[in-house]
Amino acid sequence: IYKYNNIFYIENYINLAEQNRADLKADNIRIQRAEELVKSAKAAYKPSVNASASTGLNARSNSWDPTSNATAGVSANWDIFDNKITKSRVAEAKLEVERLELALKSDLDSARSDVISACKNLKTALARLQTTELAVKLAEMALA
Repeated sequence: IYKYNNIFYIENYINLAEQNRADLKADNIRIQRAEELVKSAKAAYKPSVNASASTGLNARSNSWDPTSNATAGVSANWDIFDNKITKSRVAEAKLEVERLELALKSDLDSARSDVISACKNLKTALARLQTTELAVKLAEMALA
């Protein structure tokens, strides 16, 4: 087992698990999405601005001389008194981010536990291998 000690850098395996496990990647993507939803909810605090433009061509049936026209418009809307709906939506979005961060921490703990368990199982298997190798050598010596 001593010749295999250099492979037991558990922190390296934990770091690899944190970088490569699909469930942890999915958790991080969910957190990013939820953070974007917080930004989206906060956008309701700001006014919305709409702009429009159109062009047209008018021709009368009795005239072959068409006339063109253009229109443009801008409107702004700011809902100052929304009965705290925006505030509650922002708070709800922030709570979702916190919930997802807790789920990520739980999944990180699970990944860490899985890696530690796998390393322990590997150490046990290597110890059994070493014991078996020793038993084979002793048996060969007894036969010689």
